Amino acid sequence: MSNFALIKQFHEKFDPANTGEKLDDLLPRRLAYLLEEAKEAAEAADNLYAAIDPEKPSAPDTIRQCKAELVKELVDLLQVTYGFLHLMNVDAEAAFAEVMRSNMSKTPNAGGKAIKGEGYTPAEMEQFVS
Repeated sequence: MSNFALIKQFHEKFDPANTGEKLDDLLPRRLAYLLEEAKEAAEAADNLYAAIDPEKPSAPDTIRQCKAELVKELVDLLQVTYGFLHLMNVDAEAAFAEVMRSNMSKTPNAGGKAIKGEGYTPAEMEQFVS
């Protein structure tokens, strides 16, 4: 089962969208969730960065715990993201594929970063919203 399908199940069981609330009524709460989860993921990444500092290396168990916490927070961020897309009636799998198609049309620069060069085509996201 896809992550998006799992979110649909979650919303069917727990989400207030089932009460008939409109997207504009849900946006403030959804934005708060998104910001909270992004902050928690950034904090977990910072903790892992500190744990693997070669100047002050942490014990392997501590590094493993930091990695596990970062995975948990990143998945929470995915859950909020998928939930947002679900409430907008967006096919997350198709939208992701379109963004990846666009990203793959970018060119790597000398540092390896993907940049919009010759041949770049932007993601056409309007097809996913009504």
